[in-house]
Amino acid sequence: MWEISVKYLFRIILVFLISFFNILNGKEIKSLRIEFKRTFREENNIEIVSGTIYYQHPQHITSIITEPLSQWMILTRNRMEVYYPNEKKAFRFTSKTPFQLSFFNAFIGVSKKDYGLLDMGYSLYSRITQGDTVVTKWSPPRSTSKQLGTFILIYAKGKLSSAELLSPKGASITKTFFSNHIKYNKIYYPLQISTFRYFDADTTYEEITYSEPQFDIELPHSIISFCMPDDIEVEEIEW
Repeated sequence: MWEISVKYLFRIILVFLISFFNILNGKEIKSLRIEFKRTFREENNIEIVSGTIYYQHPQHITSIITEPLSQWMILTRNRMEVYYPNEKKAFRFTSKTPFQLSFFNAFIGVSKKDYGLLDMGYSLYSRITQGDTVVTKWSPPRSTSKQLGTFILIYAKGKLSSAELLSPKGASITKTFFSNHIKYNKIYYPLQISTFRYFDADTTYEEITYSEPQFDIELPHSIISFCMPDDIEVEEIEW
């Protein structure tokens, strides 16, 4: 069983974590519990992961994965703990920059009008309104202009419908579609997020489906104050 866990460990971490956006401090939400299912397709391979996310403002996230294995992932600023209860294994990662769940950022980031682009150093250079659709285009900061190009946001009826990142030459790097929105505190949150990532040799597809969101609730003490069991040996890793 542990061989299966190792197989998924770094794959899950790499896909779920390193986020391009620093948008976890989305206004309005102070706490959240939400179910998720993630489907990832690459060439002929399909991976499905499902579980529950608990979020406590400002930067506490607990992701409890139930399928295809049992795994806890606890993120608090510059530290992340990954715990496998069945195998009694655990890892503690530390980093100079905060850990984040990229697909969760895509959900909570809609609470910022500019999707967090201003905080990243992007600058607005075009805004076009056609009926109930608004298209904004953003220039990257100078420090990343050799790797990244324009960022395009499209809103329809006040809901974020797509976000696209281009290369400096104008080719699409990633394109994300948002749908099945629900409204909370005047903000539309997408319960379905689909992302295409384009590479030279292949295209990957990721679909996140959220369900049963509970906003601004009191989260269980066992989640917020979770401590690793005393009999668990934790391997320390610098990220």
